[in-house]
Amino acid sequence: MDLRQLLLEEKKRMGFISVARLVELVTAESVAARLAFRGFHNDSPAVSAIVSTARKLFAILVLLELEHQAPALIRSGKSDSMFPIDETDIPPFETQHHLQAFFSEQWIIPPRFDRDKHLEFSGATVLPFLEKERANNGTFGVLYKVRLADGHLDGYSSVLQMLSMLPLNTEPHRTTFLP
Repeated sequence: MDLRQLLLEEKKRMGFISVARLVELVTAESVAARLAFRGFHNDSPAVSAIVSTARKLFAILVLLELEHQAPALIRSGKSDSMFPIDETDIPPFETQHHLQAFFSEQWIIPPRFDRDKHLEFSGATVLPFLEKERANNGTFGVLYKVRLADGHLDGYSSVLQMLSMLPLNTEPHRTTFLP
């Protein structure tokens, strides 16, 4: 089955594409096949770079049918380390519609959590929660016990993790996550 179809099916089934599933789907073979489909034959440097540093970037481009831009973006130094990005940092695209679609679609592959880093997201951000149960109330927010999809918390499989979710008073549609 085609990479784009597999990504779309996973997106529909889970509501997001987990990091672990991304690794399974975006392989050297699937990248080479998708690039060949777009007229880029035998571009092994691009394939290697995508598989090693830009799986998320490539998957987003495939979902938007913009993967023909992947080799140029890779050569310009773009990789998965640029995520999450804000609208001012989005790579150049042919149309404003593509730019907006890329910005929006970046969230279908949720970010990875880090025990030592506080993260802030908009309230509409798709998060890689497989289960979520309220654990306790705190002064500034609610403590939840969640099960994250594999690959979204380094060093841990999809076991239940405690995660506090704090609504920020200054922006009612933002949430802070403190692992």
